[in-house]
Amino acid sequence: MSTNAIEGIDAITYSTDRWDDARRFFADWGLTLLDEDASQQVWETLNGAQVIVRRPDDASLPAPIEEGPTLREVTWGVLGVARLDEISAALKGTPGFQDLRSS
Repeated sequence: MSTNAIEGIDAITYSTDRWDDARRFFADWGLTLLDEDASQQVWETLNGAQVIVRRPDDASLPAPIEEGPTLREVTWGVLGVARLDEISAALKGTPGFQDLRSS
């Protein structure tokens, strides 16, 4: 697998029931609120990556790795489908890995 296949983080998804604290925290860090409704907050960083905040009981999220507010998902940017195929093959079978293209 090529070491330069991954461009960086496109988005992270974080879960918390402390909705107002999350809004204050990400605003204090200088992120821009793009969208908010009862189920999620979508923030943008200075480099264009997104931070998505969802409720802990959101059934669409992967299982939490620890109790309380926590990171639930990371979306990585890659340099094309061929590189994505390489990475998927290398990670297949590792705990927590999901290739959502086949869903």
